[in-house]
Amino acid sequence: MTDPALYPERIEPVTNCFFDLVDLNGDGKIDQAEFQQMFDSAAGVPGEDCAAVFTALDRDGSGALDRAEFHQAVTEFFYGNDPNAPANHLFGRGVG
Repeated sequence: MTDPALYPERIEPVTNCFFDLVDLNGDGKIDQAEFQQMFDSAAGVPGEDCAAVFTALDRDGSGALDRAEFHQAVTEFFYGNDPNAPANHLFGRGVG
């Protein structure tokens, strides 16, 4: 997981599966309710933290995360070096 060049081979397939699991209605997007359910299942993150992270990750302001935004967040989470990056809290505040 330390080599970004291996993302397409090692992390992208898992991220795609996770995206598909979280996209409960199968519309190709993760809305805030689906995102909250992921947070609740994965880490029991409070709703206010979830809402803040979701808003920060929804870079185009559409009200949903598309697959590209989700991959961007996961890439930023694993490989980013910006301490203020929104994806640092992908799995809850204080994680990442």
